[in-house]
Amino acid sequence: MTTLQKTLIVVTLSAAIGTASYEEHQTSQLLEQIQTLRQQQVPVVEQIRQLQHERDEAAKRVASFLEENAQLRSGSHAAEIQKLRGNVARLEAVAAQQKTNSNDPVVSSWLDKVNQLKQYATQHPGESSPEFNYLTDREWLLLAAHGGPGTDFAETMKELKSQAAGRFAQVVQTALQDYAAANNGQFPRDFSQLNPYCDAGMEEILQQHYEIKPASILPANSANGLDIKTDWVIAGKEPVASNTADHIAIYTNGYTYFW
Repeated sequence: MTTLQKTLIVVTLSAAIGTASYEEHQTSQLLEQIQTLRQQQVPVVEQIRQLQHERDEAAKRVASFLEENAQLRSGSHAAEIQKLRGNVARLEAVAAQQKTNSNDPVVSSWLDKVNQLKQYATQHPGESSPEFNYLTDREWLLLAAHGGPGTDFAETMKELKSQAAGRFAQVVQTALQDYAAANNGQFPRDFSQLNPYCDAGMEEILQQHYEIKPASILPANSANGLDIKTDWVIAGKEPVASNTADHIAIYTNGYTYFW
C-alpha cells in the first residue's frame, strides 16, 4: 500500500468519524428540543382542560337558566308574575302621583292605609320610634300594600320600626364616611365629633338611643364576612322592635343586626 493510499484511508476515516460525531451532536440537540417542547406543552394542555371544564359548567348554568325561565313562563307562574308586575307598576304610579288624586281603587286604598298608619303612629308614640322620620314613602307604601284591610296596626308598627332602623342606619353610615374622609379614616369616639356631619334630628336620636361600642360586641356569627373596617361601631341601646331581640350596629362601610 502506497503512502498516498494510506493518507486517503486516514482522511476518509477521519471524515466518517467527524460526520458521526456531528450527527450525534445534532441528535442530542433535537432530543433536548423535543423534551423542552413537551414540558412547555403540559401547562397548555392543563389550560385547555380547565377551559373545557369552565365551558361545560357554563353550559350547565345556561341550561338551568333556560329551564327556570321556561318554568316562569309556564301557566303555573304566569299569573303570579303578572300580579307582581301590576303591583310594582302601581307602586311606581303612587310614588310619582302621591300628591294627586288617583282613580285607581287599589292605589287609593294603599294611600288611605298609609294615612291610617301615620295617624296611628302619631296617636301611639310608644309604638313608633324617632327613626320614623327617616322612612321614605316607599317603605310606607310597601307595608300598606302588603297588609289587608284588617291589618293589625300594632304589628305593622313593629315592621316599620325595623324598616326605620335600617333607613336611619344608612343616613348615619353616610355621616361616618364623611367624618372618616375628613379625619384620616378615623372613627368618632364621641357623638359630638360626628355632629358637624349630622342633621339636628339625627344628632338627638344618636345621643338618646345609640352608643359607640367596640366592634367586638358583635357575635362571630354576625361579624363573619362583614369586612368591618374599624374597631368601633354605633350600636342601638335597645332592640329595633319589641317583637325581636335584634339590635342594630352601624359602621363606616355598612350596618348589621345582631342578638
